Amino acid sequence: VPHEAPPFPWGDFKEWRNTKCFYEILTPIYKKFKGIAPFAGMFMALRPVALILDPDLVKSVLIKDFNHFRERGIFSNVRDDPLTGHLFALEGTKWRELRHKLSPAFSSGKMKHMYSIVVKVAEEFKKVLDEKQATAAGGVIEITDLLSCFTADIIGVCAFGIECNSLRNPQAEFVVMGRKANTERRHGLLLDQFIEAAPKLARTLRMRQIPQDVNDFYMGIVRETIEYRERTGVKHNDLMDVLLELKTKDGKDGGLTVNEIVAQAFVFLVA
Repeated sequence: VPHEAPPFPWGDFKEWRNTKCFYEILTPIYKKFKGIAPFAGMFMALRPVALILDPDLVKSVLIKDFNHFRERGIFSNVRDDPLTGHLFALEGTKWRELRHKLSPAFSSGKMKHMYSIVVKVAEEFKKVLDEKQATAAGGVIEITDLLSCFTADIIGVCAFGIECNSLRNPQAEFVVMGRKANTERRHGLLLDQFIEAAPKLARTLRMRQIPQDVNDFYMGIVRETIEYRERTGVKHNDLMDVLLELKTKDGKDGGLTVNEIVAQAFVFLVA
């Protein structure tokens, strides 16, 4: 398998989360071996991984032979790190079972119910944008932060059932914690590399990735939302309503646990 000689023990991902993003690490290897082989080799610490280069092989991996390639190579520890128990990180039977439960929840009909919620946030975004443009020097606006707040407000109200209004208050706790979930790590680079290179051993050692305050914050707000909606019977036609239907639809058999609901809401925020 063609590959670059990686630095030991970090592998090709030594600069990931440090000075380079995923794209910057993959691109040089992709360009070097594209057209030479159907896939190239890389090392995530000591674990060998394949970078698929041929479109037909990509199609086989994602569609034709998908049953052999369900894992994403992402760490999850449902028992000790419940926020990692989402559809993007789970593997094997757990992934299949969760996907089977969630697929009906994301029909186009259910998604349409959230349209009015998104429009309401978008209208507020337009007002804030107009206000900032009117006062900005030369009409120049830092759009990245605004879009982050816009996205956070939508995810907050659709997935978590809370109105954080970060467009008006960029330092809202919901947004600050969301930023922390994306940028801060529970461990240093060495332990992170170990967890991602040996996820099964890391689970056996009951290791975690999500910072404790991030875990406690999102667990807390979702549990409060669930308790309030079950007690009052209030409906918002949002993602949380959809997930709560899955929690109660089949009773104890086949329904979602509270931890699973929190994890699915959390992955929308991280995404």
